[in-house]
Amino acid sequence: MKRSLWVISGISALLVFGICQYKLSDNSSLWSGLGAQPALATAPEAGLSIKSIKVADVVDHKRDGLNWYFYASVPKVSLYPQYAKEYPALVSAFGRLNKQWQGELNSWSSRLGDALPKARAKHMDGVDEADYYHFCNYYDSQLSLVRADEQAVSLQKLVMIYLGGAHNDYGLISYNIDSKTGKAIALKQVASDYKALAEPLIAHLPRQYPDASFFDYQQTINSLFAKADDNEQGAESLEHHWSLTPKGIQFHFDPYELACFADGLLTLDIDFAKNPQLFNPANAKRFFAHAAKAVKKSEVKALFPEHYESLCGKWKMVSCENEGDTVAAKKAGIDCTLEIERGGGAHFKYKQGSNGFDDNYLRVKVTKTQLYEGCPKDWSAMLCGSIKRDYSVTILPDGTLRMLMFSYRKGSEYPTVMMGTFKRI
Repeated sequence: MKRSLWVISGISALLVFGICQYKLSDNSSLWSGLGAQPALATAPEAGLSIKSIKVADVVDHKRDGLNWYFYASVPKVSLYPQYAKEYPALVSAFGRLNKQWQGELNSWSSRLGDALPKARAKHMDGVDEADYYHFCNYYDSQLSLVRADEQAVSLQKLVMIYLGGAHNDYGLISYNIDSKTGKAIALKQVASDYKALAEPLIAHLPRQYPDASFFDYQQTINSLFAKADDNEQGAESLEHHWSLTPKGIQFHFDPYELACFADGLLTLDIDFAKNPQLFNPANAKRFFAHAAKAVKKSEVKALFPEHYESLCGKWKMVSCENEGDTVAAKKAGIDCTLEIERGGGAHFKYKQGSNGFDDNYLRVKVTKTQLYEGCPKDWSAMLCGSIKRDYSVTILPDGTLRMLMFSYRKGSEYPTVMMGTFKRI
């Protein structure tokens, strides 16, 4: 497990709060954060492609009435049967990964399942005044396919952990696999002098993220490469920091590794065509033979228009979950509407008795993320523009709209969290 995944401070909260903090790069590289998913390229002659690989979720969870005790999820990856005979080594490699990830699920399910009932019992006995048990502790992971062809398969696993506090912790782990042998592809197989890769990382990261609050990132990057030669743990950490793309190498760094949590995941792409001197000539022809043809196919694209179209219109709140308690909006005297315009604006009005607010002139930003842990949709939208509140919304399979809202009050240590369910009107 990478270092930053264990930097789980006492200020870790719900999944979306961490997602709301992302500062996404404008770089049109293969995948510059979680705000867009590329139309991933494959070799034109390849029998193996992204569509040949199936990704499913394995989930464990417990609830007490409306309150989650814990939620744990890991991916499961496999080849469709028609490709399994052609790539038996890849089938075995996927089997080893699935076994490893299932072990993670079992471990975290045991840990979270044991801890949360005890926390709830303390609260019920009056020992602990905080309603921490209302906040779902979770270990959640999602898999993205960066590359899949007859030469290599590259996977990125986004791991999200929440164990209490103001926000979650999250990070990426990469797996690069030789499609023919099923063995891991080491960075030394791809790079001519892998320590030389530290130089473009140090030079270009601050240019790509000019507003990021960097720590001593030069020392961290140099240390990452130096430790890879020192011990097995250091080598594994370096291998988990890079992905083999159709065009070259992508490096990624988790929150707190190089910069503040609010700066999110930092990524930088090094293209083979632009930097051939950094790549191992013995393997470059094999891994990037189709790079020129793949460039046009691997540009970043926004989410499909129907994701935004499904949000447009006027919505009315029908129920509200506030700090774990769910009530019908009408019974609670809540009059709340959300209107999303086709031009990209949004208007949110909330009134309950003498309390209320009117957030107009909000901007809608659709992202390739989940709204909250266990959400069956892999996309959501942020309503940006309010300095007092953060909003995230998505459409569930039953046609309802779910909103997660964080309200920030002066003098309060943590934000107030509300989950609302809306129906179209």
